[in-house]
Amino acid sequence: ALLGTGVRPSPLSRSFPLCAAFLSFAGSASWGATYPGSLLSVRGSCAVIPCTFRFPSNVDSSAGITAIWYKEHAGQQITVYHSATPASADERFRARTELLGNPLQKNCSLLLRAVTTSDSGKYNFRFEVRNANSWTEKRTVQLTVTGERPPAVASLGDLQEGVPATFNCSSPYVCPFATSSLQWTGYNAEASLVSEQVQLSTAGVLWRETLHTSFSWKEHNQKLSCELSVGTEKAVGDITVRVKHAPQGVAVSLNPPAQNIRVGDAASLVCNVNSSYPDVASYRWFKDGAASGNERVKSFPSVAREDYGQYRCEATNSVGRRGGRGLLHVPSAERQGERDVAGRGAEHRL
Repeated sequence: ALLGTGVRPSPLSRSFPLCAAFLSFAGSASWGATYPGSLLSVRGSCAVIPCTFRFPSNVDSSAGITAIWYKEHAGQQITVYHSATPASADERFRARTELLGNPLQKNCSLLLRAVTTSDSGKYNFRFEVRNANSWTEKRTVQLTVTGERPPAVASLGDLQEGVPATFNCSSPYVCPFATSSLQWTGYNAEASLVSEQVQLSTAGVLWRETLHTSFSWKEHNQKLSCELSVGTEKAVGDITVRVKHAPQGVAVSLNPPAQNIRVGDAASLVCNVNSSYPDVASYRWFKDGAASGNERVKSFPSVAREDYGQYRCEATNSVGRRGGRGLLHVPSAERQGERDVAGRGAEHRL
């Protein structure tokens, strides 16, 4: 069951009522209790064990139901919580445990506050129907208390430029009664939507932050991060965004640049690409509109005046192609009195 879905309502400091409607009930023909097989919590935070129980419908529970939680310790079972005689609970837990559910509604969810690493271990539940029968659930829930672990960030692989994508960041730490946040960074908030889902059920516990956004080629190789904060503990998970895009910033430059290149000198035009993902697969040159080669560097071993012209380079990858222009200027042979210069000016970008 999912609790709370919509635009970001974090931090997760509001209360989540663990009413029966949000919990998964098994069949009503037998005795038993249901809760997750394992849970994680952060030192200093809290742990919530979602729990339901069942008994045959012909059992009269009008006299009341006693709820008891145990923890395995040194080969023994110590009482963590006792609804009928709270003082019988172990003093290490007595002031830190609370039953969030109503036993008459078959809800046995337990809250454990201010957890420490010594709280790690196996817990199980027992209920007693007064003037009837009782049941001790043999299956346990393993609680592990650690320092904060980085949230899991799902990578989508290569993205298409401008196409909306969905990113999920999730954490197994859920404490509705502590100041917590799960937050994305590294995206354009004005063009994005963030939603939150909290699963707190007998099937498992999970906190998920979902980001809906898109990226441009300028954000290729940018880091997208998700930060989990629980009290003073923080941990970050991140991915590198890879945005597929056609070659960008294509420009033609002359080599050597802005030099006195005379007729007969060696020169070259270089097709420069600022960004391309995937890599450029091919280049094409055009001189005054006519095809003139397919290499990245167009070489002139000995510049002649007929090499004069407007050159255009096109760079192509699997996404598309882009082009840039440059001018190769060669003076006429009749103008020997003038300085022979090949190539004047800066790069031209499209």
